[in-house]
Amino acid sequence: MKDAVVFFFFTILCVISCRGQQPPEVTISLPVDNTTVSGITTVFVVAEDNEAGDSVALFIDDSIVCGYDERPFLYSWNTHVLDDNTEHSLYAHAYDRDGNEGVSDTVYVIISNGPLLFADGFESYIPGYTPALIWREIWPGVLDSTYVSQSYPHQGVKSYHSFGYAAYVRTDGVGFDTANVSCLSYEVSIMVPNNSENGALVGLFHRIDPQTGEIYDGVMFDPADHLVHVRGISPVATAFPWSRAAWYDVRVALDFSQGLMNVWIGTALVAENVETAYSTLSDTFALSTIYGCDGGIFYDDVRIAREEQ
Repeated sequence: MKDAVVFFFFTILCVISCRGQQPPEVTISLPVDNTTVSGITTVFVVAEDNEAGDSVALFIDDSIVCGYDERPFLYSWNTHVLDDNTEHSLYAHAYDRDGNEGVSDTVYVIISNGPLLFADGFESYIPGYTPALIWREIWPGVLDSTYVSQSYPHQGVKSYHSFGYAAYVRTDGVGFDTANVSCLSYEVSIMVPNNSENGALVGLFHRIDPQTGEIYDGVMFDPADHLVHVRGISPVATAFPWSRAAWYDVRVALDFSQGLMNVWIGTALVAENVETAYSTLSDTFALSTIYGCDGGIFYDDVRIAREEQ
């Protein structure tokens, strides 16, 4: 009996020891190998190990882009900054707490965005977090008040909640490639909830100096008169009224060769041939709260595209 007990514990120790020497298994389940990707692409890494405490490092084109120490191992990859029809490689390294390392197979994908310069429906992000790897903070607003939300989606199940106080405007921007672009359009959906005193301001952010700038060639939902204003050289009120707790689809067409812009809310053309602020392009599209107002705004379905003249 004693020999049987000793053999049992010896067997258990061997199993534990062997398990501790096994490298974690890691795979990239999204995107799929040899496929075409576009837009904000979700990269999903799966690491399996008998031990807790896994960490993962994701590499794109042999450069580490993100490290994780807790699940889910998700990464939102902005493919708009890459040239169309180019091939890119993705692989991941996984590490367990015993120091064992596993390496995934390499996944190869082709980029195809066509005329799109940028698009984001906020579906690929973890709720409660700001998509800081994609959207750059321009003005900080209030700490931890801006994040991806599941409370008021326009399409899908998520939208972007931006919050500002009267003296703390929140503005976030995303860069896009303006090389050889003379005409572009942008679209965005906007909703100001009932419990907010704010309005909304979207458009192109033109940096004045390293610290300051302004949003021009844009649209403002003015909380003072509840009319939509078009912001070319200066804000001009339209006759279009807006209400809280309602989603509005905004589309702006900019012809920089002519220095003119047209604005639609839904299917209604609310402003035509408005003089743009600059004849050159900004390389940043911005979403903002309104200075002097408290409260949040929900944004969704951002799309920026190159247009034919």
